[in-house]
Amino acid sequence: MRTTKGMNEDTGLIGLRQFVKWVKQGLILVCIILVLIVAKLTYQAESHFRKAEQAVTEQDWKEAVWQYQWALRSYVPGLPVNRQAVTRLEDLAAQWNAAGNTEQGLDALQTLRAALYSIRSLYQPFPEALLRTEEAIQAIQRQSAPEIESATGEIR
Repeated sequence: MRTTKGMNEDTGLIGLRQFVKWVKQGLILVCIILVLIVAKLTYQAESHFRKAEQAVTEQDWKEAVWQYQWALRSYVPGLPVNRQAVTRLEDLAAQWNAAGNTEQGLDALQTLRAALYSIRSLYQPFPEALLRTEEAIQAIQRQSAPEIESATGEIR
């Protein structure tokens, strides 16, 4: 292999050392961006959760459901506020359904279901909560829907 005067591994279009330096800088930049995104989502989730808790104390139920939903939609894996938002929405729905306010309970459950589906990516966070929510929605809809005779003659 012939080398000319002044040539080394860092000359030419891109040298190995220069390439490694760029890769390191790129990885550092990606890590910084990811940390910023996680910090933003964490702040948003906690802010929405605090607003929801305030709305509950003021008995502003629509605002509470709305804010819990957004606390959940600002999902970060392992963030306790997300789990608390799921629990609070389930509790509110159960409370309203037990009091006979099925319309408000159904709205809370449907909001929870929408939020859970919206945070799904490669996996479904809180799958057990989604299953409970789906079952509760179906139970409410069966209770409120009049019995209909199907084409086969079966009453559902």
